[in-house]
Amino acid sequence: KFTIEPLGDNKYTLRGGRGGKYCADESEKVVCNRDRVGGWEKFTIEPLGDNKYALRGGQFNKYCADEAGKVVCNRPHLKSWETFTINKL
Repeated sequence: KFTIEPLGDNKYTLRGGRGGKYCADESEKVVCNRDRVGGWEKFTIEPLGDNKYALRGGQFNKYCADEAGKVVCNRPHLKSWETFTINKL
């Protein structure tokens, strides 16, 4: 579970559920170990309809994908692995 916080200009931060730290786009993995928000900690969320969303990372504005055991933000395209569900808890 992640917490999403709006920053304005369609930018958001993600906080990891384990330690509550900000998540950063490190291109080959998203790491939630930051105490403050910089450029790599700002994500774009694109609504796709039917409660599905795409995430773009803050480092290179690439789509994020759900890979086995990690999330990576290195995709130029939007397919099924680059689609996420956001639920309000």
